[in-house]
Amino acid sequence: MDLEAVRDTMSLYYGVSRVELPSVPVKDIMMAEYASIYHKTGISECARQMQRFDVELLPVVTADEKLEGIIKDSDLVKVLL
Repeated sequence: MDLEAVRDTMSLYYGVSRVELPSVPVKDIMMAEYASIYHKTGISECARQMQRFDVELLPVVTADEKLEGIIKDSDLVKVLL
């Protein structure tokens, strides 16, 4: 069987979706209360904060409140494995 002939007759389909975001200021939809953690915060406290605020990630900040990174719930699971 000639593979080039098969390749030339194959049809490829790509799904395309459009996401339209509303033109609303972030301050109108952001959470009024939020959690952030310090880099020395324990894993269990991170999990508690995620559960309390019903979020999947938390900003990790320095002592002067500058963003140092972000920790995801999947990062917590990796620690357990």
